[in-house]
Amino acid sequence: MIRYPGPLPPEWRDDPRAQRLQRFLADWISRYPGWAWTTIPSPINPNWTLSRRPRSENEVGADLVQDIDFLAVGLADWLRSPDGELVTAVVGTLGLTPEDAELLIDAVRIAGYLQQASGQRRAGIGALVALVAFVIALAALLDSSF
Repeated sequence: MIRYPGPLPPEWRDDPRAQRLQRFLADWISRYPGWAWTTIPSPINPNWTLSRRPRSENEVGADLVQDIDFLAVGLADWLRSPDGELVTAVVGTLGLTPEDAELLIDAVRIAGYLQQASGQRRAGIGALVALVAFVIALAALLDSSF
């Protein structure tokens, strides 16, 4: 089932970041219709479902980060908006139940923080590699001058 989101609030309607997030989330929810729940298989027969439980925001956030399209959304910059207004406004257009909307808002924030931390870690590793390359080049230059 394809989910068609409602219009964005006027203050976010022309914001390309809000539009990208809205398209991504609407598509993601359509691709994973059971995203808010997880099933617990029976220990007797794995084809049977023992029960269902709601997923945590950490579980959903981890799923969002693993989606390759999530990187294109570039959510890490948006976390600066006051109280996550942008995320709240976008999720409000998706027609979810209040519980699912709250779960998705929290999961998107967690995914953004995970993406931001991953980017900082990559930047730190890149800086270290550049420093090591500089030291090696400097040592080679000094060695050749003597």
